Amino acid sequence: MSNGSGRPRIRAWFYLQVDDVANANSIATDIYKQYKNGPAGDLDRYVVIRASVIRASENSGLERFKIVVPVDAIVLEEKPDDEEFVLDEVEDYFRKIEGVIDVARVVDEENVPEPPHFTQGYINDSEFAQGKKIGITDVTHSGRQYPLSPGSNKWG
Repeated sequence: MSNGSGRPRIRAWFYLQVDDVANANSIATDIYKQYKNGPAGDLDRYVVIRASVIRASENSGLERFKIVVPVDAIVLEEKPDDEEFVLDEVEDYFRKIEGVIDVARVVDEENVPEPPHFTQGYINDSEFAQGKKIGITDVTHSGRQYPLSPGSNKWG
């Protein structure tokens, strides 16, 4: 397994266009289920954070995309001149999914705040109730998680 803390990382958002918007939810669910614990044998190589069904505002230029998938990936030592090599690999996986007809990618150039531990978070009432139902106790209330996010948002 690679050492994620010892290698540089790169983050990106993948926007997926699907051939039938009625299938967007099941495609997003399948993406997360399939890739959340991958890749086998090297969990640091990439992390699929979530897969969300989205609705873009009219005339935004993004209306055709129905799913967004944030991904964090390692920058490989053997590919120093191509830091997006693992992201290319992940994009190829997404392009091969039945029902996905196009993929666009945007890449983080800088995080604000840095480090991401200082990020704000928000957990709505429904998400909080779902978390409590399955026994998650490390977050004590819904609403803004102030002054910092509790870490991974297990609710959404």
